Amino acid sequence: YIDVLSGMYDADFFHNRYVLVGAQTVGLGDVHITPFADKSPIPGVELQATILNNLLDESLIKRSVLLEVGMTIVLLLIGISCWGKLNEEKSFAINIVLVGLVLVLTLVLFSSAIYVNPLVPVCSLLCSYLLYIGTSFLRLTTDLVRGIQLLREKMEESQQFLFQEIPLEI
Repeated sequence: YIDVLSGMYDADFFHNRYVLVGAQTVGLGDVHITPFADKSPIPGVELQATILNNLLDESLIKRSVLLEVGMTIVLLLIGISCWGKLNEEKSFAINIVLVGLVLVLTLVLFSSAIYVNPLVPVCSLLCSYLLYIGTSFLRLTTDLVRGIQLLREKMEESQQFLFQEIPLEI
């Protein structure tokens, strides 16, 4: 920067170039914490240089809504096909495995510069599973109430039969 101000470079040297001016020293206060900073914050000028480089190279992370929707549909189809056929422990285990697979797949895609929000398919799967459990509980409760009513009716019939007057013939 001082060399430029002192005139060591011609004005044509900077023609069609991007110039970022900033301090690289962390102690100056212009620092940012990023997920990719290992142990220390990154100076602001380096962060801006990285963003500019990504824009120029078109190497930005791209979001794929189509993959989110596809993963959600596949998860729901797998879950719905398994839930009614397996006991609750196996269904729950399958849900945990599916959530783990979604998280691993989103990490793999992220390393390829594709962002898929894992909350969409995971929350859809978990909410539909809770809905399945709720409807199963309501169905079971309805069946139990019907069974209790049927038993009550049978008990009343048997009480009427037991306590009916039996004519004595002597």
